[in-house]
Amino acid sequence: MTKLLTLLLTLLALIGCEQSSIKQSYLCDGTIKITTLIKNNTLSLIMHNKTYYLTRERSASGEKFTNKQILFWQKGNESMLIKAGNKYHCGLIKSP
Repeated sequence: MTKLLTLLLTLLALIGCEQSSIKQSYLCDGTIKITTLIKNNTLSLIMHNKTYYLTRERSASGEKFTNKQILFWQKGNESMLIKAGNKYHCGLIKSP
């Protein structure tokens, strides 16, 4: 009975677990500011007051998110954004 109760409590705790969201801002090629919000396997990317939703893809290194229009890859404080065939190098904007 104790094992069953422990198992049930563990399952209930896992059901309530949700990955927290991570919000970051980047400056790309010194001119374009983007903001990202990662929650679970989805990245919301805000650029020029437009929001793009990207899904996580496998990556040998770092984190990679894509949709039909955009590829966003990040590792550490650096990232790469590819949109409409244009490639941008982005750096993390550190909060004060």
